[in-house]
Amino acid sequence: MKNIYWKNFLNLRFELRVILYISLGIIIFVDLIFANVTEKIPVGYNIGVILTKLSYSYISALVFYFLVVHYKRQDEKRKYYIILNEKLNILLTEYKRVFKVIYEEDEIPTIQEFEENILKNKLAKINPLLPYPGVQYVGRNSNWIGHILTVSEIYKQETNSIFENSTFIDVELVVILKNLNNNKLFYLFNMLTRAGGIGNDSLELFCDHFHDYMIKVDFLNKYIESEIKKYL
Repeated sequence: MKNIYWKNFLNLRFELRVILYISLGIIIFVDLIFANVTEKIPVGYNIGVILTKLSYSYISALVFYFLVVHYKRQDEKRKYYIILNEKLNILLTEYKRVFKVIYEEDEIPTIQEFEENILKNKLAKINPLLPYPGVQYVGRNSNWIGHILTVSEIYKQETNSIFENSTFIDVELVVILKNLNNNKLFYLFNMLTRAGGIGNDSLELFCDHFHDYMIKVDFLNKYIESEIKKYL
């Protein structure tokens, strides 16, 4: 419980916390440190009384706001973010599944570790018309093209679900999710499929599009680390 109160306090607006610190400082200096100091300014005592009364009033109002308004809102936000985190992790899981197959490893390079030549060499080995490893569906959706399109549909469904229950969602996440859904890879594969397919050339031609997908996911990862996990 103490941890929850502390987290909620840290999530208070920055300026509210700054004024709180100033108010506490005024009370400490006026009521404790300078309480027995001889008055050197004619109106010094009156100024001190006014400042301390304002400080006590502010702290009282902030405590009321924190317990009645802020705490309740943060608690509701925390419950929402637990659900939101699960949905965002679905997007990350789909991304990891694709790139683990491409890199043939459990560890996927981060954006900082990314090397274009390595990704190109990996994609050069993949025929987009061959079956995607480990798929559970049959027909056209069983190949690489179909699987990427299936992933794009999962992204749309989960994103729409998030937007339908967007009480606490902020503008930054809306932009990230829209950009992620409109990444070059999903867009191109959808366009080429409508145009009749992309032939049996390797996926090396689409290295920049896979890289764009990685960049968009990296933005989501950073957002989860900075904005979501502090509520969990």
